[in-house]
Order: sequence, then structure tokens, then C-alpha cells
Amino acid sequence: MEMARGIEVPLKAESTAIPEIRYGAGLDGRSLTYLIFCLSNDSSRLGRVTFESFDSIRCSRGEFLPYSDDRIVRAKAGDRVPWVFEVDNSEWLRQRHEYENNYYKTPLLEEYVHYLFSFHDEFVELIAKGIWFEKVRYEEIEAMPADHPLSDLPDSLPQEEFLVNGLRCLVRHNPLPDGELIERSKLCSQIAFQYFVTLDGVTKPSYSARLRTRTVRGKSTTKLRGGLSNKDLFSVEGLGREADFRPSFKQWIGEVADRRRQMGK
Repeated sequence: MEMARGIEVPLKAESTAIPEIRYGAGLDGRSLTYLIFCLSNDSSRLGRVTFESFDSIRCSRGEFLPYSDDRIVRAKAGDRVPWVFEVDNSEWLRQRHEYENNYYKTPLLEEYVHYLFSFHDEFVELIAKGIWFEKVRYEEIEAMPADHPLSDLPDSLPQEEFLVNGLRCLVRHNPLPDGELIERSKLCSQIAFQYFVTLDGVTKPSYSARLRTRTVRGKSTTKLRGGLSNKDLFSVEGLGREADFRPSFKQWIGEVADRRRQMGK
């Protein structure tokens, strides 16, 4: 049975205000979908939710949640009544998985989540890998801060340089404490560390080690993903350490160097 399970989020929406969806909108040059809402206790700023690996969205009118939920249980326990939910056993997520996996070989069931945002007379539902909350001023709605979890680690951070088959590589580490990284990863993947590669004189982001904690499953996982390939190079349970990941990255970048030599670059 589908069940809307309330989750803890850092911001509270003003429930009587109408939210705004910006679909595929620009965010510092990136095409992202995000939700804008009024805050319940701060009229000088707005709330913004960006969606990690956005897949689908739908909006509906109504005052009552379209799924069974745990709000009554939470209220009796004295917990704060939630306004954001994860929908367990989601039929919509299963339908989207069947479509994406059938046509694009992209499975959704393992990493994607069906989220539900509850407002006064409307609901916003979406499927994504994660969600991230921020307070922004109106003029900052389309700006992404350097420490946003969907941004590459900035070049202002310390970095270590190493060579692989003649290619210059860099690694930068997220400066946040481990505990804070794990806590943040309960909502959205966090880059624990990231590799960069210099090709033809230009240094570009490559694979990043992304930490994600699934509270319903009670575990954290770090996966080395991204870059010039769609496959994960390496993964471990918990918060991974860079020394454990580097051999897999060096093997991959060595293959890149070999292909470039064969092409005469």
C-alpha cells in the first residue's frame, strides 16, 4: 500500500501561500527544476527547493493528502506535523521506472524517491534522487551558491595534484565535518571529494564521490560517479575515503590516456 511518510526538512512553508514551480529554468547557467515557496517565519526571504536528478513532476488541487499518511501518529507522539513526505511503495515511481528502464536503460527504483509537498489547497509531487532547501532573496532565486551540493567543489579549496600516465589530475575534498556531510546527505547527495583532469590545457571536473544516506533503509553509500562516463567506478557503504577510491579512478584515467595516445593527442 502507498504511504506518505513525513520527513524532517530545515524550512517551513507558509501553507496558505501558493508555491511556484520553475521547470527547466536557469540556475547560474544550469537547467534545473526547482520549487519556490513563502516561508512561515521570514517574510524577507523565500524558500527554494532544488531537485537532484529531476525526473517528473505533477501538481494537484485538494486539502486532503492523496495517500495514507503518518501525521496522526506523529501528532499523538508530540512530533511536529510534516509538510514534506516521501511516498513509500509508490505506483507512480514504478511506472516511471518501467518507462525509463525500458526505453533508456535507466533504473529508478534503487535511487529515486517520490516526494510530496503539501500546501493549503494544493500538492506538488515529484520524482528525483534528492531535494535541497535554501533561503534566498528574490533577486537570488536564479543564483546557485558555491557550497550547493549540486555544484562542483570550487577551485578556492585546497587540492592535491598527481599524474596518471602523463595526465595532470587534481582532487579536492569537501571541508565540512563528516557528521554534517552525513546529515546533509539524508536529503540530497553530497560531494565528499572530487577529481579534476587537465586535458588540452583545460582543467575540468571529472568523477565525484557522492554520499547519500537513505533514512528509510538506514544506511549511507558513497559512489564514484559522473565525469565522461555514466557508470559508477567504485562504491562503498558509509562515508568513503579518497585513498580507497583513487585506484579505480587511476585505472579509468589511465585508459583515457591510452586512448588519447592512440589518437595522437
